[in-house]
Amino acid sequence: MMLDDRVRTLHRSRERFLEHRGALETLPGVRPDILASWRRSLEYGLQPERSRPTYAAPGDADLLVQATRGVVDSRRHHLSDASASLALTDHTGRLLIRYVEDSGFKRRLDHHDVLPGFSFAETTIGTNSGGMVLETGRPAIVVGPEHFFAESLQLTCVGAPVRHPLTKRILGTLDLTCTYDQTSPLLLAWVTELATEIERNLTAAMSTHEQALLAAYLTANHDAAQAVVCLDERTIVSNATASRMLAPQDQAVLWERAGRRVHSDVPQGSDRLVLTNGSTVEVSTEPVRDAGSTVGALVRLRRVAGPTGAGTTGAGTTGTGTTGAGTTGAGTTGQRPAGGPAGPSTLAPLPDLVGRSEAWTAVRRRLAALSCAAVALVGERGTGKTAIAHAWLAGCGAAEPRTVDLTGLASADRTDCIAELRAAVGGAVPTVLLRHLDHVTTEQEPVLAGVLETAAANGVRIIGTCTRRAFASEPTVLDLFGATVDIPAVADRPDDIAPLLEELSWRITGGLRRNRWTSEAVQIVTRATWPTNVAGLEALVRTVVSGRAMDQVTAAHLPAAIRARAARRPLHGLERIEAQAIMEAFARANGNKKAAADALGIARSTFYRKVRALGVDLAGHTF
Repeated sequence: MMLDDRVRTLHRSRERFLEHRGALETLPGVRPDILASWRRSLEYGLQPERSRPTYAAPGDADLLVQATRGVVDSRRHHLSDASASLALTDHTGRLLIRYVEDSGFKRRLDHHDVLPGFSFAETTIGTNSGGMVLETGRPAIVVGPEHFFAESLQLTCVGAPVRHPLTKRILGTLDLTCTYDQTSPLLLAWVTELATEIERNLTAAMSTHEQALLAAYLTANHDAAQAVVCLDERTIVSNATASRMLAPQDQAVLWERAGRRVHSDVPQGSDRLVLTNGSTVEVSTEPVRDAGSTVGALVRLRRVAGPTGAGTTGAGTTGTGTTGAGTTGAGTTGQRPAGGPAGPSTLAPLPDLVGRSEAWTAVRRRLAALSCAAVALVGERGTGKTAIAHAWLAGCGAAEPRTVDLTGLASADRTDCIAELRAAVGGAVPTVLLRHLDHVTTEQEPVLAGVLETAAANGVRIIGTCTRRAFASEPTVLDLFGATVDIPAVADRPDDIAPLLEELSWRITGGLRRNRWTSEAVQIVTRATWPTNVAGLEALVRTVVSGRAMDQVTAAHLPAAIRARAARRPLHGLERIEAQAIMEAFARANGNKKAAADALGIARSTFYRKVRALGVDLAGHTF
């Protein structure tokens, strides 16, 4: 769905929601969290055309503001040529400080009362990122027509909570607001990282007493199954397991018992307590010390069965708390054939195919673990699904499969294709390769189901290939197969491009030479987009090396169209924020691109597309 289509769909759904006063269960294009926020907005009695931010009396938030200033001041340059602002609110939604560099956008925000002192809680203006964060406790993005407030329909806002490092209570929110046309999924990761930095500043500003409690808790809380509480007479921090076990009204009782223990002659020991819900827990207590003084208690809880022992008292707690088709080259040897029992580190041998990336290794690991008789290889056009099928079988020591092209099912002589399909699984050959499963229609699925049943009865192994098409759901024909294997696109395999280019050069020159591609040439190829994946790379290599005797391929040898597609360009406004978010996530993930994409909340293919589009050099961390 194109961007404009999504906007129109959201507008129509918003109008239907307001017309029916929230009575509709689902609406096209509307996320469940947005729909829930719209319903809350109606319950607050708000009206989209009339409700406006309200001015709230100032509160004491100096510590939060101080922790924020240093973080945001160092990032203000990202806003210098963007229609965007950063704002900090307190725990009630009242705006504390605002940063905006573009004068036109500043006037626009002033007109909408996006000013210090005004409240942006959901109870005031309905659905917005800061209000949703305060309601749900989670980072939120609200895009254009997802807003409840009519004056915000052309804006996008992204918010993240800022929590007290010890109690984990929300102190406020950090929110980025920009025009709708600058919407990007990376903005949420960037704002969340800034909020985390603010929390680190808050940690540094805590008293040594509070820091000692936090350090003790973090050291002890390494096992999610273990209930851990760290507390003194004023503060309590607990993990989720402890929070589920204990009643919040019993904090004082727990501290009375734990405090008495840590200040006794035997400061470390165990007791049994009966909680307010009637269950019994064993409480293991040890003192938390700061500069030699006892400042609190670290408590571990374990639920026990049976009657309580003598002297047990009641208490409760808690608080807050791929390679391309036909690619040749060196194969891999020494691995166990696919299909048998495989450990998690076993890789299927794929002789004559190259790859060293995490995505390629995941394919080999997946193939090695399979034992079912019907497997479908699924991927974008040109990812080398057929080549992988042949290499997989060769690595297992199997004979060449009989191949049936299912594109014939869409032709007038489909009867001949069905007859060929049925004959292939008669048992004369051990393996059949079915190409182009995506051409099997819903009406023809029963035919294929019967063919697969016959193959299973005759001990014939079936491998299918299916092209994944953009914006399309997975074909239901894949449900007939015992397992599917995702074949990564070139965008998911940037680490494989250099070896692929050299292997393709070797193949295209008939094994006469293996051209070395310079790092600059490889970087240009990596930054370019490849909609036909490895097949597109093969076409490029053929153009570059055919008829030329060269030891190395430089950037100058590449076609101008490729250089233009991959050209670096200056980054402006929120593009710099996106690039910064990518590099910071990559650094935090210690160079693991999948982990970086997961941390950003985007698909790996989106991560690589953004890297190419923005010209981010992950090897040098520059842009």
